[in-house]
Amino acid sequence: MADKLNEVQTLIEFNKELLKLEAELKKATGATADAIQDKIDSQKELIEEAKKEVEIASDALTSQIKLQNESIEKLEQKLKAETSLNAKYVRNQALQEFAEAENLKSEELKEVVNEYLFSEKPPLRDDVAKTMNERPKLSEFKTIVPSLTDRIMAFANDLNNPEAEA
Repeated sequence: MADKLNEVQTLIEFNKELLKLEAELKKATGATADAIQDKIDSQKELIEEAKKEVEIASDALTSQIKLQNESIEKLEQKLKAETSLNAKYVRNQALQEFAEAENLKSEELKEVVNEYLFSEKPPLRDDVAKTMNERPKLSEFKTIVPSLTDRIMAFANDLNNPEAEA
């Protein structure tokens, strides 16, 4: 496109020089106004053709840029979707690992964690107890469940804010 603009500028400069020469020629030879006008018209036609070529090149570049932008947008959407799926997978994997390490039921744990993250209120003792594969004896209930509740809340907070771990 820059080449076309340079070409147009060159033609304009050429036209100016030609007009100067024609003026000098007219003085020297007494050339008629018609001959000079023909030369001017010829130069104007060349300039108009160059302008059209520049417009065509500009339109082609604009179309190409638009296609590239659309392509980039599609790739960004795909990346966002893949990132979201990856984050869900990592979260589910972490939940499974925590459930196994603490000997808990993963589905019930998932419900307790989601409810805690949604409400920001500590889970109820009975809900925490339901996550356990082996329910503690009544004498152990008062010590085990609060400790497990704290670990579940800490896990949920880490799960919700993975940057805080680093």
